[in-house]
Amino acid sequence: MLDKIESAYNNSLAYMFENDFYSHDPYDGLNTQVEFLKKTKWSRLGLVYFNKFSPVNCRRIFGVQKSRSLLGLSTIANAMLTRNNLGDREMEFVDELFNKLKRQTLKPVYGYHSWDAHEFPIQMRKKYVDVIIPSSVGGEVIGSFLMNYYKYTRREEILEYITESAELITHKFYCEKDDLSFFKYAYTDQDDKIVINGSLKAAAFLMKVSELLNINTYEDMIIKAIDTAVKLQKEDGHWSYTYFIESNEEKRQIDFHQGFILDDLLMFMERYGFKSPYIESYQKGLDFYYRKQFCKNGQGIYRYPKKWPVNIHNQAQGMITFSKAGWLDPKYPEFARRIADWTIENMQDKEHGHFYYLKYPFFTNKIPYFRWSDANMLLALSELMTDKKPVHV
Repeated sequence: MLDKIESAYNNSLAYMFENDFYSHDPYDGLNTQVEFLKKTKWSRLGLVYFNKFSPVNCRRIFGVQKSRSLLGLSTIANAMLTRNNLGDREMEFVDELFNKLKRQTLKPVYGYHSWDAHEFPIQMRKKYVDVIIPSSVGGEVIGSFLMNYYKYTRREEILEYITESAELITHKFYCEKDDLSFFKYAYTDQDDKIVINGSLKAAAFLMKVSELLNINTYEDMIIKAIDTAVKLQKEDGHWSYTYFIESNEEKRQIDFHQGFILDDLLMFMERYGFKSPYIESYQKGLDFYYRKQFCKNGQGIYRYPKKWPVNIHNQAQGMITFSKAGWLDPKYPEFARRIADWTIENMQDKEHGHFYYLKYPFFTNKIPYFRWSDANMLLALSELMTDKKPVHV
């Protein structure tokens, strides 16, 4: 199985190198060069969602350009650095990524080193996400790359970018409201909602910085954010995507974000102790993730309880989360490998090596999306190929 995983990793990475890491993105409709398509909310929304779900790539008709987002590039670099076996081309890639981050820092805009993770705007149903807006998820992924890159190279200049990224999160993202403590998802968000996985991604980033620099500066914020997430967990173990504070309502979207939360909760326990109520929250959430969000053959559920389509991000995150849960039960790493096997067999292109975005019962969306599909699968496969020391509870 390890040979199969390594081959899948190498084939995916080779295809991305062949294309210089340029690809389309599920949400890149507004990367169009046709200006009138971007004039109204409804034209923007239609363009984004048509391109997102169409199995036929019509982007050339709409003048949508390929891109290399910092979020995707940083995820790919994290996969390379997780394997800890960089050849010349991989080293050139991570060096150039750091130089790209230095060139594209938003410090002149926000006063701290930060980045726009996507490099194109996105129109959602209820909001318009503009460019050059830092986010907690993008900050965690890019920040993790900077820390991994520093550990590999020991270049002192990297520390400035890491510490200022942490300062932005603590000074501009952290909120306390109505006995709830959390980190905002985006710099421009108000303090009226909690995107739970985004809040914990920010907390995870601060935990990594704390470990790297051997400091406890952010401990109070981290603990309070984790406590809030535990408080918002449902009795059956799942987390909703968003909690709206004023109305006490939620956006119920159950997918790969459950895995994000579990990984960050596990990281918290590894740092602060396996104790109540965190261990019970983790066990309950992991049990829901295992029983309700995946089929026994390793196929992920799209958004529980909706089974189809299979989303490659669900597959990748399942591999990561269950590979880390072996301390609780050896069945989980075994299941991570089962997810990998199903995904490689059913969602990796046999000719080119890239992973497919969505699989339906009777057809598959095979458009290459490096940021969404291959970057996340590369990271997941690298986790499965990395020896892990058991966690002692």
